[in-house]
Amino acid sequence: MKNSLTSRYSRREDIKYYTDVNLETKLWEIIEIPTRRVVQDFTFEDDATKVCHLMNRNKPFGDNPIPAFLTIRG
Repeated sequence: MKNSLTSRYSRREDIKYYTDVNLETKLWEIIEIPTRRVVQDFTFEDDATKVCHLMNRNKPFGDNPIPAFLTIRG
């Protein structure tokens, strides 16, 4: 039996960011989870990891994902 006080609130997934290399363009991309949108792309891995670490620490839109019109692909 579910608790009626907590069951009416849907659990939101945590917004996280990670870096991955795109094999077609050879660029490092910052990808947002759970939407799997590409937020930014970089030429160097160090730049991508620094920005990704900052975005995980200080989320730009709080608990909400980045809007689609601000992403590169997704």
